[in-house]
Parts: sequence; C-alpha cells; structure tokens
Amino acid sequence: MNIQNTLSLEKLIFRKLKKKERLQFFTYIFETGSDDTSAMGLSFKLIKRLCKLDRILLGLPFNLLLKNLKVFVLDYEGEMMGGFSLSNINQNTQYLLGNVFIKPSLQGQGFGSMILRRIVSDFNDKPIKLYVNINNKPAIYLYEKNGFIEKERRQEFLFELPLEVIELPVNYILRPATKEDLKKIGKLSASLTESDDIEKLLKNSLNKTSTKILRFKYQSSDVLIKDEEIIGVGFTTWTRLSPNTAVISIKVGSPEAKAVYAQFFSYIARRIQDYAIERVISFKNEINRQEFGQIEEFASKMLKEEIIMLKTANS
Repeated sequence: MNIQNTLSLEKLIFRKLKKKERLQFFTYIFETGSDDTSAMGLSFKLIKRLCKLDRILLGLPFNLLLKNLKVFVLDYEGEMMGGFSLSNINQNTQYLLGNVFIKPSLQGQGFGSMILRRIVSDFNDKPIKLYVNINNKPAIYLYEKNGFIEKERRQEFLFELPLEVIELPVNYILRPATKEDLKKIGKLSASLTESDDIEKLLKNSLNKTSTKILRFKYQSSDVLIKDEEIIGVGFTTWTRLSPNTAVISIKVGSPEAKAVYAQFFSYIARRIQDYAIERVISFKNEINRQEFGQIEEFASKMLKEEIIMLKTANS
C-alpha cells in the first residue's frame, strides 16, 4: 500500500522500544543496510545471539548494552514504521544519532524525510552528530537536505594480531593506567583538540578487564609517559558477544607523543593478547591522520569509510 498521500505527520508517535520488538527493530536495520552494516558495532549474527541471551537472562544483556542509549520507535497507528537511537556525547554537548532505519516496504515514499524532520524538530536543543557510510548516497542526500553538513571523514581499519613489536625510545615509558593517573592527566586533556572528557574515559576504563557474570563490556587503558608527565592515553574496549575483537583508541596531543604513536599502538596490541584478543579495530580521522600513517601499513584491510555529519542546534 502506498501511504505517501495518506500518512499524517501528526499521527507519527515517538515512543521507546519495547522488549518484544528488539529483534524486529534490528532486523529492519540490517534489511535496510549494506554488507558492512552494524548496529551498536555488532553484526546481525551477534544481535540475534544477544536477543536469545536477553530472553534467558530477563533483559539484562540489553539493559547493559543500552545503558547510555535511548532507542526510539516511530509508531504510526500501532505499526513500527522506523526507528533510531540517540545518545549524549562530548560531555553532554551533542546528540549522536544512529541506527536509523525506515521499514523496507515504506522506502521511496518520502517517509524517511518525514522521520528525519521530526527528529531534528524534537531534538533541536543541541547539535546532532551522525556517521554514514560514504557509499550510502541516498542517506547522505537525505541528511544534507535536512540541514546536516559534512564535518570530516574517518576510515575503519582491521589489524590481525600479533603485530610487530616496535621498541620505544629509552626516555619514554608505557604502562597500564592506574587510579593515581587521574590526577596527572590535566595537561594532556588541555592539549587535545577533541572534546572528549579524558578523565571520565580513564576513570570508566579502570579495572574493567576481569571476567564477571554481569560484565558485558570490557575495557583497559594505558598511559604514555615522558619525563614523568603523561603525554598520551590509550583505551581498549571489547564485549562478551565479540570477545576476540577489540577497538583501540589513542589520545595524544604533543609532538613528542605523536612521534611514538606506532610504539604506543603496538604495546597496547601486545598487552591485550593476554585477554585472548585476536584482532583489533582502529579509526583514522582528521585528528590522527598523520600519526595513524605510522601503523596503517600493518593493517590487514580497511573495513569501511564513513562521513561524519553535524546539524547545529535550532537550525
């Protein structure tokens, strides 16, 4: 049925995703995506496994996964027409929009544009950020049509472990982060061009590597030190659903830290093998492009390239 002329925007209701709708929600995401589509960084195979585990453990896995994520359904007279997720990022100064989908049978009828207009209308108190695959031309056009502009691009690379060990110059030190480091990273934080709250990220990553029955997400952190000063922090994250694949993110600001980016990366990659990590994902963007070039040759392949788009508040 073509509902282009009968659908009323006023009847479009935003509501939270119900537990019983979770699998259908993610099924639509993957049906409308491409070969490299992921939801919350997970493949459809892992999503289905999570839904099965979620039923057994009475909703606990999804509650942990969606802890800082709001998932909305776009409901029209009781029918799920689309959906999206929204989270607060960058010290609560921006929204991150993700997992946007339109029900496959409704595509091409102007429905996506209606949904996006509703999103930017209801959540216009701060900028909205999103990531879109560079090959998804229809989505890029739709976002641009609704006020989003391209800010930068990033590439996702896969590294198979073990990696070549690159020795660190003698005047540098690399080690796991500790609670005491929280008091010593102020200068590093001030030198970064990114708006991430490094202290909060570091605090949240400490002591998150032990295997516990209620732990879904694992994290570790490492610091780069020169002349007794912390000049870099590295964060590693993996999940129970994908226990052998981790994401590494390195924050460096000074030229001294950027000069040993490859050594820092190889140190982290070597250390996390103690947790049975077999492969690593890391991102190349406008901020780390120069130093990332030190490790790009060690990557097995580039998984995808994305455009980062932003819509300013009240525009």
